[in-house]
Amino acid sequence: MLASAIVASMALLLGALFPWARLREHKFFNLPLPGSRPAQAPIIAADSRWTYADGHTEDGAVKVFRIAENAIAGYAGTAGLGERAIASLSRDLDSPETIKDFCAQVASRLHAVQGARHDPDDELHLMVGFSQADGAAWLGYFPSLANFEVEEITDLKLVGPPQARTFVDQSLRAAVLEQLNPQRGISLLPDSWAALVAASLRRTCELQIHPAVGGKIQCCLSRLGETRGVAVHVVADLSSDNPSVNQISLDSMEAKFVRPTNWRISTKT
Repeated sequence: MLASAIVASMALLLGALFPWARLREHKFFNLPLPGSRPAQAPIIAADSRWTYADGHTEDGAVKVFRIAENAIAGYAGTAGLGERAIASLSRDLDSPETIKDFCAQVASRLHAVQGARHDPDDELHLMVGFSQADGAAWLGYFPSLANFEVEEITDLKLVGPPQARTFVDQSLRAAVLEQLNPQRGISLLPDSWAALVAASLRRTCELQIHPAVGGKIQCCLSRLGETRGVAVHVVADLSSDNPSVNQISLDSMEAKFVRPTNWRISTKT
């Protein structure tokens, strides 16, 4: 676990359910052809900055993880609480029958983790998503400030300092508009759009929009029951088709050992 000196930092956390609203409005994502509509995919991205009690920062955090073969999670807030929450979700969830059951299990585990710490200053923002082989997917936001009542994400959700949120929103809007240019080839795969999301967050770090936000951006997604992740280090051109990325592991140091890799979340939607 992290050293206790690491405190809550309102880092940057973004969740998106692909294709999100701006993409769904585009005719390319609504072609009346067999197989032309893309499978849904939850995308979660976060920065990698830790903020310590004395104010200094370190850009080595991991805040996005795989919690099941087809499920992902990411957090912002108190580092120790976030890591314990990820480990618990990786270890203690039962196979839910419905989305409602799944949300109740997640909230219950988060309450248990928060209660075990007994620190009123703790704050946690957790996003959890999963996909299924039939193309359906789900993404939700569980904030401690709302007693972990779930907010379903069907579009985009940004958590972080207001200045950083505003910059990411504007940057991502511009990048999406550029990608939807009819003279460009438009991808129906979520991977390229996840890289665009991560690149927008990384540009926020490069320009040092807020001191609590920094480091490389880690981004994960789940599509058709499979998860994968990338990290974005440097963005020379936000509109580029090839941002600087590399594959990353989505397993937390603790959680990757506590459940068989073939465990899946499967619900009736």
